[in-house]
Amino acid sequence: MRALAVTSLKRTPELPDVPTVSEAGVPGFEVSGWYALLVPAKTPAAVIQKLHADTVTALTDPTTKARLEQLGVSVIGSSPEEMRVYLKAEMDKWGVIIKEAGIKVE
Repeated sequence: MRALAVTSLKRTPELPDVPTVSEAGVPGFEVSGWYALLVPAKTPAAVIQKLHADTVTALTDPTTKARLEQLGVSVIGSSPEEMRVYLKAEMDKWGVIIKEAGIKVE
């Protein structure tokens, strides 16, 4: 089996010689999985800041980071505001596709 491309915007460290789909001819293409901690609406800012600080500490721990990378997870990390913007963009992007395809929750 030979990898043709990765679907992230950047090449993956595990496959540095494999181009991205964007590099292979579909500019701007990105489909990747991601993880996030989400909290209920109206969670106090102090609680969000504490959760964020503790999460950053955990994700930057060398042992944790190395284990996640062994599993193929690229640890990026972002601020709560950056995640809000990213989540909105993902919802906008995939919402159109879901509606056009007529996908329904069952």
